[in-house]
Order: sequence, then structure tokens, then C-alpha cells
Amino acid sequence: MTTISPKVRSQFESLSPALQHAILKKNVSINTLYDLIGVLDEIIRDAEEE
Repeated sequence: MTTISPKVRSQFESLSPALQHAILKKNVSINTLYDLIGVLDEIIRDAEEE
């Protein structure tokens, strides 16, 4: 289950619904902005491989 820290919740909520859904499917813990950026980077890399 993905968890989003209150510290980065506003940044998460500013993302498109599609990105939010992709992040939630990753089942990761996002505690910092760096965690969020890392997950977004992983989503981009996955999309480029398809």
C-alpha cells in the first residue's frame, strides 16, 4: 500500500490524476520530495521501455 507523507501531500495532489494513480499502483512509501521525484522518474523510465 502506498503511503504519502503529509509533508509532500500537496505536491502529490498537484499531479494529474493519471500520475497519482500510477504512483499509488507502485506500493511505495513517499516521505520526502526526493522520494516523490524518484517514483516519478521510475514511472518515466517504465513508460520509455514500453
